[in-house]
Amino acid sequence: MLLALSTGPRRYTELLETIRTSSAVDAWTGRKRHIHDSILHRTLRRLERDGLIHRTEESGVWPRSVSYELTPAAHKLLQAAMPGVLWSHQHQELITQAQQRALTRAG
Repeated sequence: MLLALSTGPRRYTELLETIRTSSAVDAWTGRKRHIHDSILHRTLRRLERDGLIHRTEESGVWPRSVSYELTPAAHKLLQAAMPGVLWSHQHQELITQAQQRALTRAG
């Protein structure tokens, strides 16, 4: 969500479309998983509670139009985390191999 909002404010419907076309890699197994719609609402509420996103509602618009944007704290977090994210994306094969070795040893 933070990455999706890094280019600017997005409406809830845009974020919903983003996750419908996305998948996540399970950190332990290395398998790709579809992100379910039900996760979006909880994730946005947690990010808002933690001060990483700001929600704006347009009153008088039906259905209610809600948009989200990053807070300054979220921008700083992305700047700090992005090098690691890019590194892990570039070394995804090595990470998968390490995860598979760890699963073999644990089993």
